[in-house]
Amino acid sequence: FEVRAPFPFGFNECSISTAQLSDGTTEFVINISAIHSPEETFERLKTIFEDEQILKIGHGVKQDIIRLERVSIKLINFYDIQYGHYVLNNKIFEHIYSLTRLCESYGRNAIEFMSQSEKKFLQRSSFENITKNDKRSLKYLRLDVHNLLFIFQQLYGLLLMKHIQWENITCHDKSSRKTANYKYTALSYFSDEKNAGCGYT
Repeated sequence: FEVRAPFPFGFNECSISTAQLSDGTTEFVINISAIHSPEETFERLKTIFEDEQILKIGHGVKQDIIRLERVSIKLINFYDIQYGHYVLNNKIFEHIYSLTRLCESYGRNAIEFMSQSEKKFLQRSSFENITKNDKRSLKYLRLDVHNLLFIFQQLYGLLLMKHIQWENITCHDKSSRKTANYKYTALSYFSDEKNAGCGYT
């Protein structure tokens, strides 16, 4: 599961615009902004985020997790492919691996990209008024979640091959400009209330 816009809910400075879901074969793009029941939408999305049976995949989602915690949403059973790469290679997180770079490293020529000019244009776009006829924006959003799922499958398979236990592994994030380093669970599966939560400190 991936959210295209920043959190949190109920804050005036930012909101969710779209969300993408995949069942492994089909990608779904949901225009959250078009839903006129914000409280119901919040509860439904909270259920997805906290459902341990639904895998959530993201790339560099540390700030999103922090914002989710502010509105009492616990992100359970999630996988950050950016940190997963470092766990696989037994490295300390010192610089950012972009999603494009990870796709190039693990894509095996099976990943479809939009042109760089299209991507830059769409990254600056607002998806609040997106419709089913907006083919280019829908393709961009669909490929985003499709590629995340594909990279997760590649990384997860490699972790299994190396016999690396992926649940609740902690990485040390030295990329922050703040003095203190963050500890962050990159590959997390919390199955009880005692341990449920995001993984940053």
